[in-house]
Amino acid sequence: MKKIDSLQNETIKQAKSLKSKKGREQYGEFLAEGEKCVQEALVSGIEVTNIFMHGEHHAIIALAKSKGVEIIQVPRPVIEALTSVQSPQNVAASVAIPGQIRPDGDLIVALDGVSDPQNVGSIIRSADAAGAAGVVLGAGCADYLNPKAVRASMGSLFHLHVYESSLETYLTEFKKTGCVVSGHLSGTCTLPACRKICLVIGNESRGVSGHIAAMSDALYKIPIYGRAESLNAAVAAGIMMYMMRDKLIEGNKE
Repeated sequence: MKKIDSLQNETIKQAKSLKSKKGREQYGEFLAEGEKCVQEALVSGIEVTNIFMHGEHHAIIALAKSKGVEIIQVPRPVIEALTSVQSPQNVAASVAIPGQIRPDGDLIVALDGVSDPQNVGSIIRSADAAGAAGVVLGAGCADYLNPKAVRASMGSLFHLHVYESSLETYLTEFKKTGCVVSGHLSGTCTLPACRKICLVIGNESRGVSGHIAAMSDALYKIPIYGRAESLNAAVAAGIMMYMMRDKLIEGNKE
């Protein structure tokens, strides 16, 4: 097990640079922070370059050894410099950026300009829980490899395909075999039963763009019973995903 104490070490400086999009693009890697994310990265089979650890994390050590991944022991100040939270867990890893694979399945989630990385990560986590085949990120979306998004995904980004694409192009192809449903304040509270659904979630303040709404087979609005005008994008996405899942089950019984 290697040991590095200095923040000026080149391996540490490279890992620290992965907190920025420029650094991620330069090295083709991103940071996974915390025990859950690092463990899921190792289990997924994606290439993990280095694991930075303060203290003992026996499950991760065993997994890393079985995968042939080097563990670097570092002091607490180094972990704090690598991570982006005030009270980080004592483990992080540099992970190879996965290749782009176009997702296809009975439930897909597409994001139209969702700009908050924490919302993007939370939606990826909910999509995983709801059994979606993947998440498509259109123009204007936050980088799903931003440390905030990676943390919010809680390892789910290693379980499904996350695909960056022109939404118009992706949805045009999807509509050949399935239905496109957009969350929209002008929508109705009914959903079509369909064998394949792509759920579109819009920007936090502007919602789904007009041309994407026009492409949709249905617009859906979650009923509001209290005085709040709307729901957080990630919360709304989670609710709609499970409602879509029920409609898929109904559609596949027909």
